[in-house]
Amino acid sequence: MAAPITFDSLVGYAIANPLAICESVLVANPVEVEALGAVFRAAGASTAESAMCALEAAQLADAAGMIDDKTPVQLMAEVTATKDTLDVNSAQLDLIGGLLSEVGSQIHLVQAKLNSLLDMMYAEIATAASMYECAVPYDPANDAALHEQCAQAALASINTTATSVNAVVDGYDAFLTDHLATLQEDYGYVPPAALNDGAALGNDPAYVSLTTGMPGASAPPGQVQQWWNERSAAEKVWLIDNEGAALSMMHGLPALVLNLVNRRELTDDASSIDAQVAMVETQKASLMQILGVSVASDVFDHPDIRASNPGAADELAGVLPVLAALKVKQANIHGVEDGAKAVAMADGTAIKTYLLDYDDLGSADDGEAVIAIGNPDEAADIAVIVPGTTSSARTMSDYVGSGGNLYAEMNDVDPDSKKSVIAYLGMDAPDTLPDASLPIYANEAAPELAADIAGYTESNLVATGADPHVTVIGHSYGSLVVGAALESGDLIADDVIFVGSPGVGVKNVDELNMDGSHVYVGLLPDDAISNANDFFDMKAGSTLGVPDGAWFGHNPARESFGGTVFDTDTDGDHGDYFDYGTTQLDNMAAVATGQYDEVTLD
Repeated sequence: MAAPITFDSLVGYAIANPLAICESVLVANPVEVEALGAVFRAAGASTAESAMCALEAAQLADAAGMIDDKTPVQLMAEVTATKDTLDVNSAQLDLIGGLLSEVGSQIHLVQAKLNSLLDMMYAEIATAASMYECAVPYDPANDAALHEQCAQAALASINTTATSVNAVVDGYDAFLTDHLATLQEDYGYVPPAALNDGAALGNDPAYVSLTTGMPGASAPPGQVQQWWNERSAAEKVWLIDNEGAALSMMHGLPALVLNLVNRRELTDDASSIDAQVAMVETQKASLMQILGVSVASDVFDHPDIRASNPGAADELAGVLPVLAALKVKQANIHGVEDGAKAVAMADGTAIKTYLLDYDDLGSADDGEAVIAIGNPDEAADIAVIVPGTTSSARTMSDYVGSGGNLYAEMNDVDPDSKKSVIAYLGMDAPDTLPDASLPIYANEAAPELAADIAGYTESNLVATGADPHVTVIGHSYGSLVVGAALESGDLIADDVIFVGSPGVGVKNVDELNMDGSHVYVGLLPDDAISNANDFFDMKAGSTLGVPDGAWFGHNPARESFGGTVFDTDTDGDHGDYFDYGTTQLDNMAAVATGQYDEVTLD
């Protein structure tokens, strides 16, 4: 018999390849386009109320971003870029959303028509092939003629389908051209090409060239801001979509941009890690069933069980550390997710959070995250809280909770000013008290802290036209990090607060490279950490800390240090500095809002 009659064997003889004609439309993602339209409409409704994209719109964008395992267009980035670069109001955002939703609906219809035509073509080819292959009785003398007849019937179906799909695609192109013209001419909005026809932008030379000259992680914030502001809206969207990891390392980008790229990565990581943990858990359960145990450790505690199936036992021994490492990563990721939720205030309002930095593991498996309560680009007062020993991404919600308490107190002190409180864990904190006796963690974290704060300050200056009032608060070992950043001369802040400090790495305020009158200190009476500093400070010849015998320099709460010591509650220990309604938090809020006359002194 002759060769089989198939689409692949015949398409080379057709007038055109119907699959090639409709490929770009078939790979388009209508759900993504509709989701983008929905986000624009949500943003429009939100703008009418608060001039900001609704948190619900951001969540919708994240949900739409998880479609079909492909890297989607960054939906909220598209809305943000449009709002930031075009003169559009809430009603116009809603109209843009409506037009995009129409495009998404049309893609659904066109894809259904094209798939129907292709299905019919494949059925006709199968019928022609069956007529030839199943001819009864088989006649060798007529084989060639029958094959030609059936092949021509199949080829005719391919040609007819090519003509039909071409007409459908032409109609869609006309529809799309009309809608894109309306978007561009009426609103100045040009959607990414990935939404236009499904074509990937990743390798487009016009966009790939944007990576040439892209600032690196060590570039000054002013240079980063200039580079970013020179990009068009479409270029910014492409960069967010394709270079998110590089953007997240820069200092000086707008908080909205950092939030977008980091939340996108967080969402992807959460989905991925849960799937990985589930897969390895299943593998572990299967091996335990083979070995006949309900507790994995039994395999290694009982040699007879291990000897019953050494292969399965060895495989289980390899699976357990893999699973443990995955669960650490999973806890970090979900810890950041919990911390990045909106922060509820006592009056029922919810303050948005901005994920300014994120790393699921960090340098020591503890994870890293920096979460701002309130937009730091819009704030007149920015407070940065640097936590201490044992801090990890797994408990990020605790640090955001402390930041939320300070935000509420700052609001009580000065309800009219815009403010932002940043829970800063962009570093590897010591895991144990013995680790905390070493200054290496602080010395490694200090440069990044200084660079990050410089970036927040620059972005705020560009957005508001005025320098924000910046207060940096170091708690416990975090005070040593802040002290190291100040001592180096890299950290620029208006005020610094040390609470629960084991020392800040210097003997007195004169070594901190800032006005000593703006160095504030709080010490609760039952704080074992700061009190331990006094103990070491009195032990001449101690090998800990600086040569004069202190742990990490003199206790900053002592008069000889030269700081301004404020009142605290009459009871409380090392973990109580950020409790709402306390004297110490009232005083920190007064400093953080520049209301120095409201600070009560010890």
